[in-house]
Amino acid sequence: PSLYVLDSILSVYFGLLVRNVLPPRDAFCNVFFHFYVPRIKIVCVIQCLNREPNNFGFLCFTIAFEVFGYLRFDALFSPPEIREISREFDDLIVETRGNDAPTNERECYQSFIERRTALAALIDDDRIFNMMADILGPDPMWVTSGGNLYVGDSPWHRDATVKGYPQFKIVIYLDSLARDSGCLRLIPGSHKPPYHHELDPLLEQEEHPFGVAGPGIPAVCLETEPGAVVVFHETIWHATFGGATQRRMLALSWLPYPREPYQVDYFRSLYAAVTVPEDCLLYTSPSPRDGLLSRMPSSA
Repeated sequence: PSLYVLDSILSVYFGLLVRNVLPPRDAFCNVFFHFYVPRIKIVCVIQCLNREPNNFGFLCFTIAFEVFGYLRFDALFSPPEIREISREFDDLIVETRGNDAPTNERECYQSFIERRTALAALIDDDRIFNMMADILGPDPMWVTSGGNLYVGDSPWHRDATVKGYPQFKIVIYLDSLARDSGCLRLIPGSHKPPYHHELDPLLEQEEHPFGVAGPGIPAVCLETEPGAVVVFHETIWHATFGGATQRRMLALSWLPYPREPYQVDYFRSLYAAVTVPEDCLLYTSPSPRDGLLSRMPSSA
């Protein structure tokens, strides 16, 4: 019980501290980091990986995400919500493809949820936006989305390389996925060097660089049901194996608020590279994408 009381106090304190509302207190920080962190950190991480993130709030989120590079939330969306999201997803896939005949090949459509108001509302959904604010700090920056239909295996890869401006992705699953039917596999801790770079041989995995085939690489298999959400560093190594056709997934990309000139330039280059169809229905109510872009500092 004392840990829960302590966490309640620390969650408020460090939440304000990280958001620069309170100045650091050296004596307090020294006591906390030298005495309490070694005892609390293990408990927090275990709770998070056991899908009980709310027990330790803000502290639990940040510790587990920093160490392992991902967080998983089961049933973040209710069955009625996921049925509505699935219906909008399926209709938009057919509309975007131009027909209702599956291709039996992977399909990926950029700026996907921005085309439907019901889907675009996910950007400002408290469960999504507050999660990113806890992880990234104040003013998380929305980048773009993807609507995906996966077919077969997705070999080991990372979506970005390690650099000074990390990228993050939230994925929402619309189907039941198990180890042998295409669930997401992650290599914990592979988002940070030097481990991240030591896994580069996986890009040539057809040659079995580590002596085993892709499914044999040590990893966490995140078996999920519809409504589950996973957030991860885009630098983390991940893959899927054994999947059937038409595995549906929404991907939402985010960045921390850019504060350095090089970060501003990089963020603007990302936006310039995002292809937005002429008929794309952009979310027009106040949103991270609209409001924060207007306040983003100039790189000059």
